[in-house]
Amino acid sequence: GNSLLAAQCVARILDECHVELPLSVVFESPILSALAARVSERSASKHITNTGVEGLGFSDGGGLQIPLVSRSPVSRQGRMPLSFSQQRLWFLEQVHPGSSMNHISMSVRIRGAVNPDVLERSVQEILRRHEILRTRFGSERGEGFAEVSGEMIFTIGRHDLRARNQAEQEVEVRQLLRMEAGQPFDLGQGPLFRVALLTLDRDQHVLGLTFHRLIADGWSLRVFCKELTLLYEAGGDIRGAQLSKLRVQYADYVDWQRARLNQGLREVHREYWIRQLSGASPPAELPADHPRPRPRTFEGGVRSRSLAPGLADDLGIFCQQQGVTSFMVLYAVFLTWLHRYTRASDIVVGSVVAGRRRVELEDVIGYCVNTVALRSELSDELTGQGLLRQVRRVVAEAYDHQDLPFEEVIEALSLRREGTLSPLFNVMIVYEDDPLSAFKARDLEATHLPWEPTASEFDLVLMVVNKAQGVELAFLYDAAIFDDSTVSRMLGQIETLLGELIKKPEARLGGLSLLASEERRHILSEWNRANDPVPFSAGIHAFIEAQVERTPDAIAVTCGDESISYRELNRRANRVAVALQKLGVCADMPVGLCVERSVDGLVGLLAILKAGGGYVPLDPSFPDHRLRLMLDDAKVSIVVTQGHLRSHLQRYGGRICDVETLCTSTMSGGEENLAVPVLPDHLAYIMYTSGSTGRPKGVAVTHRNLATSLRARLHYYPEQVSRFLMTFSLSFDGSVTGIFWTLLQGGKLVIPSEAAHRDPTELAALIERHRISHVVWVPSLYHAVLGEALNAQLDSLRIVITAGESLPLELVRRHYQLLPSAILYNEYGPTEATVWCSVYQTTRQETGARVPIGKSIDSMQLYVLDEGLEPVPIGVPGELYVAGDCLARGYVNQPQLTRERFLANPFVAGARLYRTGDIARYREDGNVEFLGRVDQQVKLRGYRIELGEVEYVLSNFPGVYQAAVLLRQD
Repeated sequence: GNSLLAAQCVARILDECHVELPLSVVFESPILSALAARVSERSASKHITNTGVEGLGFSDGGGLQIPLVSRSPVSRQGRMPLSFSQQRLWFLEQVHPGSSMNHISMSVRIRGAVNPDVLERSVQEILRRHEILRTRFGSERGEGFAEVSGEMIFTIGRHDLRARNQAEQEVEVRQLLRMEAGQPFDLGQGPLFRVALLTLDRDQHVLGLTFHRLIADGWSLRVFCKELTLLYEAGGDIRGAQLSKLRVQYADYVDWQRARLNQGLREVHREYWIRQLSGASPPAELPADHPRPRPRTFEGGVRSRSLAPGLADDLGIFCQQQGVTSFMVLYAVFLTWLHRYTRASDIVVGSVVAGRRRVELEDVIGYCVNTVALRSELSDELTGQGLLRQVRRVVAEAYDHQDLPFEEVIEALSLRREGTLSPLFNVMIVYEDDPLSAFKARDLEATHLPWEPTASEFDLVLMVVNKAQGVELAFLYDAAIFDDSTVSRMLGQIETLLGELIKKPEARLGGLSLLASEERRHILSEWNRANDPVPFSAGIHAFIEAQVERTPDAIAVTCGDESISYRELNRRANRVAVALQKLGVCADMPVGLCVERSVDGLVGLLAILKAGGGYVPLDPSFPDHRLRLMLDDAKVSIVVTQGHLRSHLQRYGGRICDVETLCTSTMSGGEENLAVPVLPDHLAYIMYTSGSTGRPKGVAVTHRNLATSLRARLHYYPEQVSRFLMTFSLSFDGSVTGIFWTLLQGGKLVIPSEAAHRDPTELAALIERHRISHVVWVPSLYHAVLGEALNAQLDSLRIVITAGESLPLELVRRHYQLLPSAILYNEYGPTEATVWCSVYQTTRQETGARVPIGKSIDSMQLYVLDEGLEPVPIGVPGELYVAGDCLARGYVNQPQLTRERFLANPFVAGARLYRTGDIARYREDGNVEFLGRVDQQVKLRGYRIELGEVEYVLSNFPGVYQAAVLLRQD
């Protein structure tokens, strides 16, 4: 069954036996005889006090007298207080006056002849029957109050569309229904509901109902539809309709609600909620498609789907087997889905309870619901059955303590609201019966029209609707941050996960798949197709030597006032290479390169490669102890440097060679290219990156890795590099892009001096002076250059590439505003993937929440995987793994770390995966979004916090370009 039926069962037992059972007792007693025994036990242990019909009460076991709904109506004279739930709605109305967020609506397509006059009389009788429909609202000293009017005349809206063709009718129906649902109500006048009849043909109609939530909830819609059909069949005559007399009105409910809490239950409930919710983690934000607008617009959208009939049947059987309700199962599925999306373990989800804990309230129209916060602890190791046991307890306890108004729960926890947003949760789950199930008029066939909400208070609301035809799932969502297609995929994932839980309740949550088989095939086969290895037979320097033959007199490198041609660069490098050979440099041997930004630095780099060695860049600005660590780790026996930098290597015990001296010494040989057998799998360079232990990690990259990476670059960027500004030092792998991409195409490499490479003004001047066409830099430096440069200084740029940091959306907009003719690309790639492994071409129309890192380049694959190394669905965050021919050998002299980070590829036999430690997700178009780092999660006062998420939120505030968040220990 479901929790609504369980709550009605509790109400029936109370009405007949004067015993109020906790809902948990009903769930613990699925067999009727067992439930009857529990009722007898509690009845025998209670002292029943009967003080007459008006004051009938009983003890709840704790000495508290709990009054039933009074049979004698409270005074209707003057101003009446609002219910606790109405007070919250009144507050929302003051903050967002006229917002359709506070409306509830439904639309019905009716086949059959409808008499508008009878329909109108029927609605008038319902208005007369229910005081709440004749209630107006006002305020005094900031407090809301209600007043019941004695009589109101109601007129339905009539729209005759028979003169339109079918296409025109559909458009106008949609427009009229949206207008009806979104048009504000005058709370001081009333009535606060509308009924519209749209006539399409003699026996084709659409009925639209819209209520303000101050007077109705989802349960009320069912009551309204039931009474409307009974009255309509009776010709609009209340005397002929089979309607039982209302025992109470909404005003009586308000009086009872307040009296019930005033009996002492308030403190009991308050203590429970404080115990249950204290220390709850802040709401974890789902990855969005668009930046969150500030302030929120509450723009609403909805997507729905019906469970497959077989799955719906399986759900019913599964509930009986596990002793839970369908709401509990779907809540457990929703929790698991949220855990996978947000990687949060402490999750709070909002829900609503009907609040009709008495039989007398079942036929009353009015807003009786209360919001409750359901908190659960999840982990990938928790089993489905373990989660269901936890969910059953959490839901039952929440129902037992539902009477404390949600606003008082917030106050008890001393939580601060941000506007109308809940500080506890930003997602909800709602279970309700289909209001249309009560619409059963003879000769009229009613079906739902798609619901088109105009507002949503929360990021996501999972709505579970129990229909005669089965179970329908719907996501009501914030349309300002999510796309329709994203939400539709989310619903599919919920259904997939439900099927997994039903089939494997004993499995770990981390082992339940969200991924449909077709989507899995698409991700692995279409987006990550493995390429055949590209055949290479020589070292990367051979390609530069070939370019020298083509353009010997072109300028290869410029640094400051010094420029050198391709012929001269090759000649000097050959002379130094011969000297290095004589010193013992051979294939696969690491050779240190400690140089400043200079022409000599490029000569030394090429010479090491020509001699067969792999260069190990050593930035002279690094501390001496870090340089020693790198030299020792790579077992470097020879270092090529510049004379004035020898002091940085005083404690180094190996051979130190001055590149200028080697070029002119007697050790240097001829100027012809060397015939050194350098193979593709020999070492090209070792690039050091920071290690989490404080020990630098040396990444060993081969000539094959480098050649494959450059081949992909030449394929992706068809425009030839003419003049490239190299902003990176040799010790960062961004320099590899500039050096080899430029020199392989005959372009000019411009190297800023040590003084200029971080000065935005100087860099802009270099771009203007040398008419730079291509540049790669980190976004923060590019932002600074755009802020300092004049537009005319940068107008030569054709290709701008950012890498190394997340690219802010605002920087993309600024780029195209200032440089409309230059294309901006966003590249991604760890050093272990030879500089880059994905790229994204931005446009001036970028609208997403984040700029993607793109799709994989040739010969590389990007996998977003869960902890079991299984692909995650589109949109679901997971850890990013990289595979392909650009993967480095591994870490120098760190075999254990290499095994931990370079894994066997489960999708390609004999291949490897590199674990990046980055959190990412696939977008619908196959592009990948970077979301943060796995190791950015910290724990503060018991809360797990993603520093990247905090940085992201801060960077979205106006005036904040970049944010960094650190954990400071008190």
